Amino acid sequence: MSKQKAIIDDGCNPKLVVGAEFDGDLEIPKIYAPSKIWIPEGITPFTQRNKISGKKEALGFYEKDPEFAEVLRNPDRYLEDFARFGAVISIDCSLYRDAPLAVQVTNLYRNRALGS
Repeated sequence: MSKQKAIIDDGCNPKLVVGAEFDGDLEIPKIYAPSKIWIPEGITPFTQRNKISGKKEALGFYEKDPEFAEVLRNPDRYLEDFARFGAVISIDCSLYRDAPLAVQVTNLYRNRALGS
């Protein structure tokens, strides 16, 4: 029997964590420290990435979630674009303390899944 893609997109994109290692009871994907520390000249916000050439810059996602929501849905579409930068800081979905715990855990999972 072959696996079928879910009819409803749950937003968690399971293919992102193929080969990842997981931590804790909630099995959140691990992100390991880089083998080499590199300090960028600056951090370019995702929405400003087309104004910067890139290699000396890191690309960051410290913006409102809707600004980078398409990356969550279709991260493969952005790989070539992100490769222009010297580093990419992992996506940072909001973790509102007053949000239901399930939403907080889901956003933590998304942050780590894309980062891993």
